[in-house]
Amino acid sequence: MTASDRPRIAAFFDMDGTVLHTNIVLYYVELMTYGMSKTARAFWIAGFLLWIPVFVIVDKFSRAAFNRLFYRLYKGADAETIRAHAWKTFEEFTLQRLFADAHQAVKEHQKAGHTTVFVTGTTTFIAEPLAEYLGVDHVFAVELEEKDGIFTGALLTDPMSDELKAETVREFAAEHNIDLAESFAYGDSIADAPMLQMVGNPVAVNPSNRLRLLAMRHQWQIARWT
Repeated sequence: MTASDRPRIAAFFDMDGTVLHTNIVLYYVELMTYGMSKTARAFWIAGFLLWIPVFVIVDKFSRAAFNRLFYRLYKGADAETIRAHAWKTFEEFTLQRLFADAHQAVKEHQKAGHTTVFVTGTTTFIAEPLAEYLGVDHVFAVELEEKDGIFTGALLTDPMSDELKAETVREFAAEHNIDLAESFAYGDSIADAPMLQMVGNPVAVNPSNRLRLLAMRHQWQIARWT
């Protein structure tokens, strides 16, 4: 067996809450209010806050259902404008929320020759700038449908959550000759649990209560990233 034939090791990272101290709601607010005056932004946020109780309830039942519902808010937004805002706010918003420990973990895996992968429920226009900055090899994220340059509010891909994360990891491993028993996965919520269960080295990062209990039951590593 040549070196190229040997199974490789990968490190799979969730993004929101794991690599970044943020979530898709905060990103939406930042992108939609970019360039607004303080007064206009305050009025916009006041109206948006009326949706929060609905999102909280839906998220308790299903992260995938929450994602589908939430991304409908992008309906009618100009796709190129939103992508441009994602790049323009990268340094002042995204990088300010990058966990230093996450940055170090990615670099350590890369130094060890591991394949690094984002498996995230956030959108491609948010995930790809960070992947480029960190040198992450592959990105699996949510694609929003657009028609004539306008987002429709529908998804081109299923929400990247729960079992779909595990399926994505499994298919990626088969395609890229990855040894999952030797690989790593990082996540912060119970929606990441199926992905964590796929690898020999799961790490619960700043875990939610449900994930923390699961991690303790299975004796997974629990990390506190800042």
